Amino acid sequence: MFTGKYQHAAGAMIVAYGMHGRGKDALAVFNEMIKQGHKPDTITFISVLSACSPAGLVEDALTLYSTMATRFCVQQDIRGWLSYTRHLNCIVDALSRAGRMDIYSHFRGNTE
Repeated sequence: MFTGKYQHAAGAMIVAYGMHGRGKDALAVFNEMIKQGHKPDTITFISVLSACSPAGLVEDALTLYSTMATRFCVQQDIRGWLSYTRHLNCIVDALSRAGRMDIYSHFRGNTE
């Protein structure tokens, strides 16, 4: 479905679904990309994490965040600090919208 230049279309679909509160659809596109062997970059992760937030998909967002570095090797270096901050902002947004800020301190402790 998403080969070559059409991988960009998948990224656009993730953003569009997220903007319209269709987080599960955004996750489905993301998972299809992965299944087809595409490696998501930092922007793709920001898009899919942002899509999880208004849809209340807190557990999915936390899982995605934790697998960014381990499974997909999306590393944050000194040049990527802004992206890292945006990833954390997505997590905080998802937690606060779901009224789950009580687990933020536990989550924050695992990210340092």
